[in-house]
Amino acid sequence: EDLSGRYPPDEVRDTVLKLAIFKGLNRDEIHNIRDWTEVVSGKAGDFIYKAGGKAASMYVILGGRIELLTLDDSGKPVVTASQSPGEFFGETALLPTGHGRYHHFARAVTDCRLIRIPRHIFDNLLARDATLPDTIKMVQNLRELKLKNPRSGSDRKSTRLNSSHSSV
Repeated sequence: EDLSGRYPPDEVRDTVLKLAIFKGLNRDEIHNIRDWTEVVSGKAGDFIYKAGGKAASMYVILGGRIELLTLDDSGKPVVTASQSPGEFFGETALLPTGHGRYHHFARAVTDCRLIRIPRHIFDNLLARDATLPDTIKMVQNLRELKLKNPRSGSDRKSTRLNSSHSSV
């Protein structure tokens, strides 16, 4: 059900409602979205969270670009995903199989604005929607495909953002 037309424009609500994982939000949660979300900012190079850290939130990107990284056996960073506006990250650590810890690093590639979604909201959605873990698994698979296929349009855009950012 498209509820976005029932409210005045709001970038947080409108961004969140476009994502399938939030289809279980009820009317009160949608109406009060600014009460349970927080918009946070980061500078290029900032870590949003680090591997092993306690998972208290997931994030939706309003602006900027984020890389998800792990470390290889020699301790060298390996990019596992590159996320752009309208995409989310940190959700897998909130799943029951995530053991409440982040399994990768999330670092801002460019200055960014993020919507922080607290764990209790995610847990409520999980309790209401038995298909949510499958939806998240599908998103993870798409992330892997996007990383393996750098010719996709969103990756070209990311490269352009990175190039223009490095000249600043």
